[in-house]
Amino acid sequence: GYYMVDIPRNTPARAFYFNLHKSFGMTGAIFIAAQIIWHFTHRAPPLPTTMAAWEKKATHVAHGVLYFLMVAVPISGYLSSSFSKYGVHLFGLKLPHWGWDDQALRDMWVSLHSIISMALVALVVIHVLAALKHMLMDRDGVMERMLP
Repeated sequence: GYYMVDIPRNTPARAFYFNLHKSFGMTGAIFIAAQIIWHFTHRAPPLPTTMAAWEKKATHVAHGVLYFLMVAVPISGYLSSSFSKYGVHLFGLKLPHWGWDDQALRDMWVSLHSIISMALVALVVIHVLAALKHMLMDRDGVMERMLP
């Protein structure tokens, strides 16, 4: 996403990378939907009793925000494309167009998509660091409970 916006407009390379980005985004959305279904049909093991109450609360809040952002990123991307003349393609298959060509709405959704994406990346980094802390410092089995 960050690379493609710097490609000159009206070039085949720009169209290729935008369509590839949209295809990966829609593929990711399918996996996210599957993950959400899995999450609601399979209970996670309990958190270790050695974790502080604030850590348990932070875990639940962080996971809720992660799920929200994982859903919001592809939706905001889809909407940003729906308010452009190009629409969304999934590896060449044209997907439904939910909007019309409107520069102001497109710009709003593009901005939201960018902000939400950056927030998701930041939270994923924090999540990975927290998981590494539990694995390397606390050695409390949190990493093991993430595995199937």
